[in-house]
Amino acid sequence: MVSAEAETPLEPVAITGKVRYDSDDPAIWVNRADPSKSLVLGTDKHEDGALYVFDLAGRVIEEKCVRGLVRPNNVDVEYGLMLQGKPVDIAAVTERGRRMVRLYRLPDMTPLDNGGIRVFDGEALDEPMGIALYKRSRDGNIYLIVSRKEGPKKGVPLGIPAAR
Repeated sequence: MVSAEAETPLEPVAITGKVRYDSDDPAIWVNRADPSKSLVLGTDKHEDGALYVFDLAGRVIEEKCVRGLVRPNNVDVEYGLMLQGKPVDIAAVTERGRRMVRLYRLPDMTPLDNGGIRVFDGEALDEPMGIALYKRSRDGNIYLIVSRKEGPKKGVPLGIPAAR
C-alpha cells in the first residue's frame, strides 16, 4: 500500500541554470564558514564539456566554471586535503576523453593537478567514468576511486590514492 505522502510530487527549491549540452552528476560543497556560500558542481558531458559551478539559487558562477574538458563525466568533493601543511577542500572530476582525473581547489576552482592525472594508462579499457572521494577517519588519508566506462563484468580493480 502506498501512502498519500509518497504520491505527493516533490517541488524543487531551486533549479540550476542550463548547461550547453548534457548535464550530469551534481556534487555539493558546503562552505563551513558560511553555508549560504556553498556551491553546487555538475558536469556537462560533451567533447567540448565543462565542470559547471552554481550558487545555491542555481545561478551559474561563470568565473568558477572549468571549460574545455573533453567528456567530463562524474564529480565529487572532499574536505581537508593537506597541501603544504594546510587543509584544502577539493573537487575531483573524470575527464573521459583525455583518460584523466582532474583536481581543483574549492571554492576558487584553482587546478591542483598539473594538467591532469592519467588513469588506467596503457590498458585497453582506459576510459574513466565514475568517481568517488573517500577520507579515512583514522588518519585523514584521502583516496580517489575511479571506475571505467567499459570493462569486464567481474573483478574490476578500482582506485588510486589521491593523497597521504
